[in-house]
Amino acid sequence: MFENVTGMDISENQIAEAQRGNTHTNIAYKVGGANEIPIENDQLQLITASQCFHWIELPKFYKEVQRTLVAKGVLCIFWYVVPQIVGGKNEQKADQTLKRIYEVDLDKYWDKRCQLLDKGFTDLHFPFNDTAKENYTCDLQMTVSEFIGFLSTWSAYQLMKTLDPEGAKKLLSDFRKDLITDIGNGELDPEKINVKLKLTYYLIIGRKK
Repeated sequence: MFENVTGMDISENQIAEAQRGNTHTNIAYKVGGANEIPIENDQLQLITASQCFHWIELPKFYKEVQRTLVAKGVLCIFWYVVPQIVGGKNEQKADQTLKRIYEVDLDKYWDKRCQLLDKGFTDLHFPFNDTAKENYTCDLQMTVSEFIGFLSTWSAYQLMKTLDPEGAKKLLSDFRKDLITDIGNGELDPEKINVKLKLTYYLIIGRKK
């Protein structure tokens, strides 16, 4: 669809990792931030930002978007919220435990900016033309081990791991045991138990003014 694609991240390590796995000659990676996009004026047809806009200084980012997009170029922002567990004998109990972890156990570790994700489009200022908004759900599946690994990437968990490493370790260890009990149907190996999830995405798109 596009002749050239540029991926960007503020982390040199992330960019190095992406470059190591890159097998496409038309994809490049750069270290850079949303406040100063390392691209010349009027060069980009599409800018996407996924699961990161709540960390960005949006007024500065929007200014950079207007600078780097071509005429009628498009900005697309999309993100997902905490998934819902929808499979297993005691799926409701498992999902309630997940929500408790997200809303209670990790509450004091969440950065306030993360609330913007959960509010959907409510508080998102988006100063672009021809704006369209959509939210949709998709089904996915991962093993208990993979799901625990996914939860361990949450920023709130990472902060808890730094401030209370034993508590963080116990939190996921207990949840792993709960998942095995609630949805394992007698299976004890977390590598063989699948967690069925429903994930809600929000997407907003608009054109350069």
